[in-house]
Amino acid sequence: MGISWPTLIGNLIIGVIIAVVSSYVTVTFALKRFYSEKRWERKEKAYTRIIEALHYIWNHADHNYKAAMLNKDIPDEIDLRLMDEMNKSVAELRKQIDIGTFVVSEEAVKVLGILMKELDRSTKNKLWTEHLTTKMEATEKCLAEMRTIARKDLKLP
Repeated sequence: MGISWPTLIGNLIIGVIIAVVSSYVTVTFALKRFYSEKRWERKEKAYTRIIEALHYIWNHADHNYKAAMLNKDIPDEIDLRLMDEMNKSVAELRKQIDIGTFVVSEEAVKVLGILMKELDRSTKNKLWTEHLTTKMEATEKCLAEMRTIARKDLKLP
C-alpha cells in the first residue's frame, strides 16, 4: 500500500491551520491579560498616591492643630517639611483630578473635587483652629471614601 499524498497534504494543512489559530488565540488572550494587569497597576499606583497625599494634608493640619491647642510653635524645620509635603500633596491631588477617569473612577474624581472645594472653604475661616478642623474633617471624610472607592475599583476584598 502506498502513501496517499492528497490525504497527507490535507492533514498537514489542517494541522498548520489549527496551530496558527490556536497560537493567535493564545497570544490574543495573553495580550489582553497583560494590558489588563498594566491598567490595574496604573490604577493601584494612582489610588496609592491619592491616599498618601491625603495623609500628608491631614498630617499637616493635625500637627498644627495640636501645636495650636498647646499654644506652642512648631519648629521651623518641621513646619517647612510639613508645609512642603502638604503643598506637594495638594498638587498631586489636582494632577489626579486633571488625569481624571483616564485612570481612576469617576466617583474618585468627584470625591476629590468635593475635597478641593472643602479645602478652599476652610481658608475662609477666621480662626486658625477652625481652618485646621475643617481641613482635617474634609480630609478624613475623603480618605474614608477613597479607600472604599479604591477597593471597589481595584476589585479588592
